[in-house]
Amino acid sequence: MPKVSLRKFTDDDVLEYYSIAQDSNDYFLFGYCRNIKDAEDVIDTYINSDELESFAILNEKLELIGAIICITKSNILEISYFIGLEYRRKGYCFETLKLVEKLAKKRKMKKIEFFILKDNLKSINLAKKFGAKLKRNCKNYYILQKLKLKHLLLIFYFCLNV
Repeated sequence: MPKVSLRKFTDDDVLEYYSIAQDSNDYFLFGYCRNIKDAEDVIDTYINSDELESFAILNEKLELIGAIICITKSNILEISYFIGLEYRRKGYCFETLKLVEKLAKKRKMKKIEFFILKDNLKSINLAKKFGAKLKRNCKNYYILQKLKLKHLLLIFYFCLNV
């Protein structure tokens, strides 16, 4: 399996982030960038938000390959993530979710809630492979409100007990 690590975003991540977040045909719940200014705004939000905890996902070469955002609500960790197109289907996301599970256990969380677009079959299958159970189609979860998503009815909520 590939080795991944997580770290906080920095202002220096803008160009690398833009290079992986500009695919308009993607399943992004957050962070899509049409231009460098969008990337700057997203990175600024990742760095300065008091409510979202954002991590850069790095591969074994320490290249930025994706992002994961987390919101802690009492004993539940809500997450949404993406991996850049060229890094998919290589095991990075599964390894990232294992790191998130460790983080949740360290913080004494009871559940991890995944938010996935309902037509993103690869992410749905990954969540199932990881052991998450489909709970329901959702539209009023805190993370979704904070991300200001316009397509809320397309979200599935998966729950993993940790």
